[in-house]
Amino acid sequence: MASKNTWQIDRYQQMKPGSKSLSVALTLRGDMPFGGAERRLLRIFNEIGITHRVSVLVRACLKTELQNRLDQAACCTDNFSEIRFSAPKDKIIGTLDSLRQLMAINPDVIISFDAGPFNRVMVRWMHFLGKHVVLTIANDLYYDEAMKGTENQALRRLLQKADHIDLLYPRQERYYRKLLQGKTVLTVTPGTFTDLRLFQPGKKERLFVFIAARLEDYKNPRMVLEAAIKCAPMLRKRGYKVLICGKGWEEDALRQMIRERGVSDVVEMPGYVKPHEILPRANVLCATNLINNYPSQTIAEAAACGCFLIATEVGETYRILDDSYSVGIPPQPFRLWLKKWVGTWN
Repeated sequence: MASKNTWQIDRYQQMKPGSKSLSVALTLRGDMPFGGAERRLLRIFNEIGITHRVSVLVRACLKTELQNRLDQAACCTDNFSEIRFSAPKDKIIGTLDSLRQLMAINPDVIISFDAGPFNRVMVRWMHFLGKHVVLTIANDLYYDEAMKGTENQALRRLLQKADHIDLLYPRQERYYRKLLQGKTVLTVTPGTFTDLRLFQPGKKERLFVFIAARLEDYKNPRMVLEAAIKCAPMLRKRGYKVLICGKGWEEDALRQMIRERGVSDVVEMPGYVKPHEILPRANVLCATNLINNYPSQTIAEAAACGCFLIATEVGETYRILDDSYSVGIPPQPFRLWLKKWVGTWN
C-alpha cells in the first residue's frame, strides 16, 4: 500500500470511475542485466499488481534473455498480469515493435524507466492515443550533465510532455522543478525495497565485494582494483579475496590490470552474479560511485545481509552512512581504508 501511494497510481483512478483497478504498463530495457534500479522497480510494481493489473514490457530482449534477467534480479513476479518482451535490437524496428506491444496491452498508465531515445518517441505517441505517461528518472547522469552546463534541450521537451516525473534522487528536485516550470507533476521517491526472504546474513567469508550490473567508469570499479593491488600482500596474509562483479566497458581493462599486476590470486571477476548468492557471504560491500551512492538497492541488500559498507562520500551518500555499520571515504584514499579494515578485522 505504501508503494502504491508513493507512486500516486490512485490519482489516475479518475480516468476509470467505474472500475476498482487500472491497467498499468511498466517498460524496462533488457539489453543489459537488470541492476539495482530495475530490481527496485520490479519489486514496487509487483506490489502494485496486488490491486491493479500490471503488465511488464522488457525491450531489446530475447525470450531466453528475459528469463535470465528475471532470475538474476531474484524479484517476485507473481502479481504481474503478463511479462512481454520486444526482441528487435535495431533501434527503429525495436521502437516500432515496442510501441506495437504497448498498444496491445492498452494500458491506462505507462511507467517508463529513464528518458532515453525510445521514450522521446513513446511519450508523444502515447499522448496522441490519450494515454498517461509517468517517467521515473533513476539516473543521476542527466542531472550531473545539466549541472555542468550541458543541458539537453530534447530532454527538456520530453520531460515537459510527460504527465508525471518521479525522481529517485532528492538532490535533483530543485533543478527539475525549474526545468519543468510547473508543466508536469513532479514527485521524489528515494525509497528502495529489499526482499528480506532472500537477503539475510549467511556464513561469512573474508570477501570484499563490488557489485554492478554494468562496469562503467562512473561506478568506479577501478578504485577497488587499485586498492586491492596496493594492499595485495596484506590481503594474501589475512586470507581475503576481492570480487569485482559485473560486465561492461571497463571489464577488459580491469582484467588486463589484474594479469599485469599479478593479483589474480587476490582479485576475481566472476562476471554477472546474483546479489542474493554473494552478499550473504561477504564481509564488506565497496560502493565507489563517483556521482552518488544514495539510494542504492545493492547497499540496502548488503545491509540486510550484515555487510559492512565502505562508500565514497559523493552526492547524498551521507544519508545512509552510520558509524555502526559503515564508513565514508573521499574518492582517492580508498586503499588506506581497505588496509585499515583488513588489519583490524576480527
